[in-house]
Amino acid sequence: DRFFANIDMSYQFTSSFAAQLRVGGDVENARGFAYNAKNAPDPGSWDAGGNTEGAPRTADVGSVIESNNYVGSINGDFILKYNKDISNNLNLDVIAGVNANQADTKTGFAGITNLLIPGFYNLSNSTKQPTTAGARSRTRLIGVYSQATLGYKSQLYLTLNARNDWSSTLPLNNNHFFYPGGDLAWVASNSFNLKGSPISYLKFRAG
Repeated sequence: DRFFANIDMSYQFTSSFAAQLRVGGDVENARGFAYNAKNAPDPGSWDAGGNTEGAPRTADVGSVIESNNYVGSINGDFILKYNKDISNNLNLDVIAGVNANQADTKTGFAGITNLLIPGFYNLSNSTKQPTTAGARSRTRLIGVYSQATLGYKSQLYLTLNARNDWSSTLPLNNNHFFYPGGDLAWVASNSFNLKGSPISYLKFRAG
């Protein structure tokens, strides 16, 4: 079984300022069942030792195995956006947001051997205690991020960005990591007239 859903909402406060909320989830649950029938060779048959080697086949005592595997994740972002022409030639585009992610896994296993009643495949159908095993895990990550792009005449773009994440998989005294970035882009096709050229769009980027 699998279920997933997403919600995406935006609100425009002004012509320059807006907010966005995105939340998504994905849940999968798989169940497994396997059995091995209880049977023994018929007396005097080939498998019972009536073969040239006189080697009988070991009887199958029967078994039942049940398993369950769950995987689920939730991810959400809240983003503030600002976009404004600060002069005739300059445009400023800024975003700032927070991200939250949680992932869960659960696994379970139970099995028996030595079936008492042939053809009845249930974990209670044995004089022996079931063999069981299980595990579960949960990881969480919280991040904050921002990006600012300054555009000049729709030709030159300077972008600076930064993000810091806190992760539950890291040691408590050093559970975060920071990574900044930046790049410079030039849309050359907006700087030159390329109408008589086979090139309709040309962009260079370094970062």
